[in-house]
Amino acid sequence: MKRIFEFSKIFLLLTVIGLISGGCLMNRVVRYPGGVDVPVKDLAGELINARAIFVGEFHEEWAHHRVQLRVIKALNEAGVDLAIGLEMFRADSQEPLDRWVRGDISEKDFRKEYHKNWNVSWYQYKGIFNYAKKNSIPLIGLNVPRSVSHKVFIGEVESLAPEERKMIGDITCNVDEKYEELIRDAIKEHVDTEAGYKSFCEVQMVWDNFMASQVVAYLDANPGKTMVVLSGSAHSWKRGIPRKVGELSGIRTLVVLPEAGEGFERWNITVDDTDYLWLDP
Repeated sequence: MKRIFEFSKIFLLLTVIGLISGGCLMNRVVRYPGGVDVPVKDLAGELINARAIFVGEFHEEWAHHRVQLRVIKALNEAGVDLAIGLEMFRADSQEPLDRWVRGDISEKDFRKEYHKNWNVSWYQYKGIFNYAKKNSIPLIGLNVPRSVSHKVFIGEVESLAPEERKMIGDITCNVDEKYEELIRDAIKEHVDTEAGYKSFCEVQMVWDNFMASQVVAYLDANPGKTMVVLSGSAHSWKRGIPRKVGELSGIRTLVVLPEAGEGFERWNITVDDTDYLWLDP
């Protein structure tokens, strides 16, 4: 009898784990405006007409990367011809991404290339990279070369080459009150001067502008493709890269943000921030 009881407890535990891992406890998405519930199974159908779909993240939050992978899978299974745009790789590091998708580079060597570009654990993104490889989905590096962002941060914009200036566009710190508040909150432990804020804000604009230009250039060159863009929520929200994409092109964008602290909770999100909020990921 005791053995049966212990078995029942184990079975119940495994069932709960299975429900969680299967996503049954993380299936609430709301659409803005209005905060209307959208079943996860229907989300792909709502996203399918956009050509640039931004799915935000807090880089160290494993659950956010599960949300990203679920969006990618749903769109791929719906027959959308996908590419995946990555903040995690610089635009000048495209070769290893192409080799990975083709199967021409080992995981060990690809991980080395990844860590040259990004300092977050490989395992946060492993599922996404493996799914892209298995399904031959192009991975596209979007991030600005380090040399460019460094020159901007130390105030040497005039040293940028003409083609670099063209790609980053207007780097004036022209943001609304909510974006400014987000930036100030992000840097308050490191920068406490107006000059420091201005420099960081300009670098943020460089990131937004450059990644937007990369998204537009890829989609213009590949008119049959839809790009799922994976980047930090402070870039993915409508005030970031999507706004710049809209300024550069007529490409339709949609934004999915996972709910998180630091400005991305359901009580302070509006349609000016996102189209969909994935609750309690």
